[in-house]
Amino acid sequence: MFGEGEVDAVAAPLAAIEPRYPAREQRLGREGVVVLDVLVEADGRVRDARVVKSGGDGFDDAAREAVAASPFRAARRAGEDVASRVKVRVHFELD
Repeated sequence: MFGEGEVDAVAAPLAAIEPRYPAREQRLGREGVVVLDVLVEADGRVRDARVVKSGGDGFDDAAREAVAASPFRAARRAGEDVASRVKVRVHFELD
């Protein structure tokens, strides 16, 4: 497994990550950002997502669920897909 600085191309989501907005936070008019440290396997599946910067309990859980369900492009090193860790920011913004 490699970190972001050890690969030629970092892992990235294939589409926008659309988290479920926690109902309580929405009712209270709260917004937030959660930063996750995500382990992406060589096949693009997310194996682990740990909170690095919390947006609050409701936001943290929703961010982990959304990232775990999202397909990723794996990192590349020397022309090969490899497992790696990448930081992912999940934004919760009210319209």
